[in-house]
Amino acid sequence: MLALAALPAMADATLRLTTENLPPYNILGEGPQSVTGLVADKVVEMMHRAGISYTLMPSGWNRAYQMAQKRPDTCVFSTVRMTEREALFKWIGPFAVSEWQIYGRVEDHGSKRTLADIHDATISVYQNDALDISLKQRGYQVVEADSGEASLRALLAGRADYWASGNYSGPRMLRDAGATDRVRLLFTFERTELYLACNPGVADELVDRLRAAQKQLEGDGTFQRIDAKYTQ
Repeated sequence: MLALAALPAMADATLRLTTENLPPYNILGEGPQSVTGLVADKVVEMMHRAGISYTLMPSGWNRAYQMAQKRPDTCVFSTVRMTEREALFKWIGPFAVSEWQIYGRVEDHGSKRTLADIHDATISVYQNDALDISLKQRGYQVVEADSGEASLRALLAGRADYWASGNYSGPRMLRDAGATDRVRLLFTFERTELYLACNPGVADELVDRLRAAQKQLEGDGTFQRIDAKYTQ
């Protein structure tokens, strides 16, 4: 399929894009504008196709998310779209799918196949992440940590009974921590989609252009090529 033409550039249209380090979706490089990844590459291509200039502001998740809520020129990715967040942003996407998973220590030989099986246990989570929000609203006991890696360490140190993470980020963190022989996947319990979430103050005209560019990139195979780069 032939690539569709880029949309004309918009004068004086600049967005601030903020994100966290969450491989393979967002991978922070050494420079402040160096962000790659399965979602980041798509967002950057979309900005170019829409003809909208931007600046990248990588940070921790809490700061990135709060900035997008407070600044009318700011969008944050990769953001799980969920009912509790729906009215807080204007949404562009989806750019990727994530599956939420529960992990346990290998010595835990119990048969745990659903969330109901661990309802009375503690689950370590990344604070203010969508997983954290969702589990708390379902009535689960969470042990919050200031990073995904710290939430894994809470499980390893015995401060939590189980650990919740994504299907891409969880295995990566286990490998990086040298813990693949100490922790095992128990089950997957939900499928979510990742978006660019923009402050309601971002002009509708910009949002419409971004959505149109996102559809173009899906249609011409660009997004599929980016997926293959990070998942094969």
